[in-house]
Amino acid sequence: MTPASPSSRRGLSLTMLVIGMVVAATTFAAVWTFWAPAGVSVELPPNLVCPVSRGVLDVVIRTAGEIDSTTKTNVVCELTQFSVYSSGSRRTSSGLSTILRLVPEGTLVRKGDVICELDSSEYVEMELQQTLEVEESRFELRQAELDLEVAEAARHEFLDGLAPQTLENYQGQLALAESDQVRLVDRVEWTKRMVDRGYMSLSQLRSEERNLAKAQLDVQRILRSFQVYRDYTIPRQRAGLEASILSRKSIVESRRRRLERHENRLEQIRQMIANCTIRAPHDGMVIYANDDPDRPMVEGAQVYTNQKLFFLPDLEHMEAVARLNESVVHQVKPGMKARVRTESMPDRTFIGVVSSVDEFPEPPVRGRPMDVKTYKAHIKLDGGVNGLLPGMNSEIEIVADQSHDALVIPATALTQADGREACYVTQGDQVTIRPIRLGRSNTQWIEVVDGLSEGESVVIDSQAIAPEVASTIPLSDPSPVVTTSVTSDLSDRPNTASLGSSQTPTVSSAF
Repeated sequence: MTPASPSSRRGLSLTMLVIGMVVAATTFAAVWTFWAPAGVSVELPPNLVCPVSRGVLDVVIRTAGEIDSTTKTNVVCELTQFSVYSSGSRRTSSGLSTILRLVPEGTLVRKGDVICELDSSEYVEMELQQTLEVEESRFELRQAELDLEVAEAARHEFLDGLAPQTLENYQGQLALAESDQVRLVDRVEWTKRMVDRGYMSLSQLRSEERNLAKAQLDVQRILRSFQVYRDYTIPRQRAGLEASILSRKSIVESRRRRLERHENRLEQIRQMIANCTIRAPHDGMVIYANDDPDRPMVEGAQVYTNQKLFFLPDLEHMEAVARLNESVVHQVKPGMKARVRTESMPDRTFIGVVSSVDEFPEPPVRGRPMDVKTYKAHIKLDGGVNGLLPGMNSEIEIVADQSHDALVIPATALTQADGREACYVTQGDQVTIRPIRLGRSNTQWIEVVDGLSEGESVVIDSQAIAPEVASTIPLSDPSPVVTTSVTSDLSDRPNTASLGSSQTPTVSSAF
């Protein structure tokens, strides 16, 4: 007989091991079936029984907060202090005014609606005075412009008319004098020849020579006058006329700037009159600033320059502001999803995302312990935010983590048996009570770490079974099947009783 090889011996051992495990499981099942408590027959309506199932379990940080607007406009008093001069007198505005009309706080307004009217009588009087100053400045400017036009016309008259004409006159006189000089030169030469022949006397020659000398002097005189006029008189006259034009231009520019100053001041006064009627810069809700307790926002109250009058939140862009205890603030990061519910609309759930977490804690608040520090987390709300108003109290759940494929049962199914956590398990009309080991939980769902299998049925409300019936239901051993990959138990759950925010899981369905 040939001895068995090592590989054959290993295969035989593996086969025997599998057969042994099957026999052991069959024996255990038979013993369990024989010894397991049969349970108590209880007639339950179908809506009180649900199957044990798997789902996504959200680990949330639950805290309180309030609704606010991401876009909040500060409306301030835009009246300013300045002075105007009229007929030598000075009038100065104080920058103060009185509230004549005021919409109630909390009023919903549209863009352009009047929310407050201030007394503008002081600025109306200044407008009348400044209007007179503007008209006077316009008259002076027009007069200076006409003077400039006269000066420019005089320059054109001289350079394009008088100066060329005078030069032409000098040139004509010079040409005529030179012609006379040439003629007299010929006359003197002819006279000399006549004297040599005895036809004319020496006295006649001397007379002709005197006429020639006079003609030569006339030519030199006219030439000098021409040169003086051309080289000196014209430049001097041009410079004088241009200086006059520059002077007139300076006056025009000065009066134009003066007019602009008066017009700008008039525009400022009219803007102040317009600022006395305060309109909503966008749609929103009117909230009084009331920063100064000594200056309440009421009709008849006095306001001053740059005083904060209102806050105008934009109701189209809302957020939830969560207050986080310092013990959990490090767990919240931007991008985490959140659910928000308000006291005024408990049936609506608003979905949002954490946009930012404040780096520094809130300032101390009167009545709050100094050693308790809270941080603000801003949650941008998605979708429709109709009905939300700033200041609404809210309950906020921030999803800090998720447990996938968790075995869960309703929280109302939990009961106690022999000091252990348990639940009622149904099979047909038979009900037994079974101890279970829990993982994470919240007010709605409980994660079962051990004791139940997927597909088993449990009683949703443990209080639905009468006490006299519950006392007769036998306690069964936990199911031998470990039903979830989550290994944390109750001892792993944080104690959140002393925290400002609670950390509990919830089955996710809203995301």
